[in-house]
Amino acid sequence: MPAEMGELRIVKVEEILVDPARNPRGEITKEEIAELVASVRENGVTQPVLCTDGEEGLELVAGYRRVAACREAKVAEIPVYVRDSERRDTYALTENLPGLRKDMSPIAEARAMKRIATASGLNQKMLAKRLGKSPGFVAERLRMLRLPEAVQNVLACGRPGISAVPQLEKIAKVSEAAAIRVAQLAASDEEIERLLRTNPERVLSRLERLLAEERGTVEVEEGRSLPRPPAEGELVVLEVGGYQGVDLDELALSEERREEFATRIAALEERERDPHGHGEELSVELGENDLDALRALGVLLEYEDEDRYFASRFCFDSVAVLDRIELVLGEAEAAAEAHREAQLKEARSEAKAGGKELSEDADPAKILAEKKKEERADELKEDREKRATARRLNLELGRRLLKRRARKRTEKRRRELTRALALLAVSAEEHLAGLGPRLIYETWQEAEQKRLKSGKLGAEKITYLEPREARERLRAEIVAAKSLDDILDVIGDALIGAVYGSEEELAMSRRVCGYVGRLHHGTSGPVRRAIDEEAKGVLPPELCEELARSRERGYEEPTFVG
Repeated sequence: MPAEMGELRIVKVEEILVDPARNPRGEITKEEIAELVASVRENGVTQPVLCTDGEEGLELVAGYRRVAACREAKVAEIPVYVRDSERRDTYALTENLPGLRKDMSPIAEARAMKRIATASGLNQKMLAKRLGKSPGFVAERLRMLRLPEAVQNVLACGRPGISAVPQLEKIAKVSEAAAIRVAQLAASDEEIERLLRTNPERVLSRLERLLAEERGTVEVEEGRSLPRPPAEGELVVLEVGGYQGVDLDELALSEERREEFATRIAALEERERDPHGHGEELSVELGENDLDALRALGVLLEYEDEDRYFASRFCFDSVAVLDRIELVLGEAEAAAEAHREAQLKEARSEAKAGGKELSEDADPAKILAEKKKEERADELKEDREKRATARRLNLELGRRLLKRRARKRTEKRRRELTRALALLAVSAEEHLAGLGPRLIYETWQEAEQKRLKSGKLGAEKITYLEPREARERLRAEIVAAKSLDDILDVIGDALIGAVYGSEEELAMSRRVCGYVGRLHHGTSGPVRRAIDEEAKGVLPPELCEELARSRERGYEEPTFVG
């Protein structure tokens, strides 16, 4: 027996002290050890478990499933290796980590690593060296422990995966309850798990709708209902700061509060209200100062798009949002009153300049109504003139373009127009680069193959560009192309790759088109015909069969209804 294995003993199962909380692989259920129980009944335990000799007796370190199976099978004795108790947690993890046992979740690994680091006083680099893992591997798992305990418990089930941790951590910093619900949604739906990694704002929008559906509505009068207000402490997700403003119905206001806001908004917009509020959409736009206030309170979560033109913002505190709306309406009402006074003063001055004196007791509403009527007439006249000018210029542009069609473009103009069209295609079809070039070009990938301790080479690990990175790289290649043919090669090959390449080599959570795996949207008719023509002669034999089937189906021309 190798000395490092420890002393081998045969002991009674009941003498082994088991602490389920220290099991690196998490909770054990009867269902998952059913086969092991049958094997133990028939063959006994062939592989000894590992224990340390503690103050209160033999403490189990590794072999929780074998001990549980013995107890379930009513087996009295079990072989045990007994080691020094000072390195208990290290033994526990190193017994379970080799080859990353499939039934050990990343969160279980993380918790065991944390115990080792704490007990041994190791930093992450030293811990990685002791375990024979990369520092990145260790850091990635320890990061999971920064999540709330309830979120960690969801991750213990195996989904969502480690790639979702950064987004869950970002959400949890603003709302722990929201992070828990998002983790639960991702755990139950592969599509949501993918969106959480690539477009977390869409997951939060979906959660916002789901919470509203769960709360339901309350009938305020026959045939008319309003969203039910959330209970105190209940999770609320509100999209704020968008172009449309905050939808007040998403705040689930009481009927009285909603009526108050509706009246004030109608007064500011100077319009008559429907007495029953039918078809009435209420929204208030928050300004940058309001968003700054929500940021300061720590209740605002923001996602900017890649071009920084638009940001999705979510707030998890309806009271804070209502306070800001009150301030916005109050400031707007004060400004409206000041503007009204200024208009009234201006009307009196204009009347006086025209030799007409307005008495002090003249009806201000009538004076302003007359002034507004004149201003509206001027606006309508200006609008008619603008529309007439726009139509004249549009038709003139069309005539000039049709006339120019007989002219021959220079090589440079053909090249730059093709470049513009290629860039538009990449922007219009967001999955083009993610489906094609990042999968088919080895130069867009990084391959890593580590040598194992045995001296053999391990499995090759491929790192792919993220879809957004691939899109930017494709754009850069189009911009850098020197000739018309170069541009056509770049965009044509990308289209072929997107249609005939396959995401099946990727894990489901890493795909951009889920189960479909290929680009199909918008690739029928003349578009597919052109791609198939470009693909002739370059496809592998297996894909040539698919090309043949595509040509057999034919290319239905699009129908335009006028």
